[in-house]
Amino acid sequence: MDAVLESLIISQAAPGVGEFHGCPFKHMDPELLRQRLTLGGRLTTDAVDAIVIRARDKQYQLACREYFKAMHPSLSPEDAAAVNINHPNQFFELGQK
Repeated sequence: MDAVLESLIISQAAPGVGEFHGCPFKHMDPELLRQRLTLGGRLTTDAVDAIVIRARDKQYQLACREYFKAMHPSLSPEDAAAVNINHPNQFFELGQK
């Protein structure tokens, strides 16, 4: 999987009613994204802020990385820095390790 796939996913039109695809970091309003990330209480305020800032700055792939790191706090700093997600399936696969 490469950055071309991620670019294709990010460049897709926003999902319509009943559709479940696309990049939430691109398609969600920043405040709605903040609300969704805060639900459940798993993420720290700092993590949510970092994700929303990246999304607001149109750094969608970095927002995805921040989300992955926040959801996997047991990652070592070295492993967290090496996370490079280019496709939603890769996010899932990395999370299974």
